[in-house]
Amino acid sequence: MRSNCLLSLSDARQVVLNFVEYYNTRRLHSAIGYITPNDKLEGREKQIFAARDNKLAKAREARKHRRRAAKAIIKEPADQVVQATG
Repeated sequence: MRSNCLLSLSDARQVVLNFVEYYNTRRLHSAIGYITPNDKLEGREKQIFAARDNKLAKAREARKHRRRAAKAIIKEPADQVVQATG
């Protein structure tokens, strides 16, 4: 017999209950902004979206600083050559 074969009605109910719990409390839904239905129902979407926006803003700033640092490293040897010959 297959290991995932349901043997009784109570087994089937438990499988459905487990899936519904997963679907509503852990699975992110694209149609509601990649939050769970439970978060939406309990009004937490604004907090979640604000936290995401904050993380994205910090990531943008970090990328900006990394790019500037990388450009400075690339330009540095050329500046030294100009100073040595100038």
